[in-house]
Amino acid sequence: DVVSSSNAVKKKLESKHASDGGGQLDNPALFGQRGDQRLTFAKFSTFVSKLQDDMLRLEFEGLSPDSDDCIDLRQFAQTVVSNVYPNKLKGHMQRIESPDFPDGRVTWGEFQSFSGSMKQLKDIAAAIEISSIAQGGKVGKKELAHAFQVVGGVKLKREVVDAIFALFDPSGSGSLDHHAFFTAMRLRKYRGTARRREVDVIAFVGCSGMCFNHYVF
Repeated sequence: DVVSSSNAVKKKLESKHASDGGGQLDNPALFGQRGDQRLTFAKFSTFVSKLQDDMLRLEFEGLSPDSDDCIDLRQFAQTVVSNVYPNKLKGHMQRIESPDFPDGRVTWGEFQSFSGSMKQLKDIAAAIEISSIAQGGKVGKKELAHAFQVVGGVKLKREVVDAIFALFDPSGSGSLDHHAFFTAMRLRKYRGTARRREVDVIAFVGCSGMCFNHYVF
């Protein structure tokens, strides 16, 4: 499993550590300052969660938030479609750049909550699919907001819902193309891949440790 494999990584790091003449390890967040702590699942999970939060904050900072720690609604929309297939991106960008695109701002907390809802993405998508069947194939703004709040625990404000519909209801019919929306969300969740990849634990821990040390310590 991941933890056992990661402890094997620890041994490799210790060997390298000894050959380098000792001193402080490069990734104390995982194995301690001297590399003598056992990596548990809880510790590894906390580390990964913290790393994901830091990466999300870096993404938000890259959008140049204003003095109130807010970004423009158009910038938020760009992050939603940031990993869609290239043949779909042009159409989305045209809608975002349209003068008819809704105005508004998104706070860091709202951005964080929306991104956090991707942990329940499968369940939210299932709820929307059931709602769509019950409504004869239609998904309105009310249904979308309801699914996110009840299933994902995230209350989407009106401007965010408007932005999603501006992207995924280009005809203005009032019905969300939920298949396209959740495809975009899955691609964002996995940063451009439609499904999970097997993790090379050695490479992952090495990269994660480097990122964690650089941005946290």
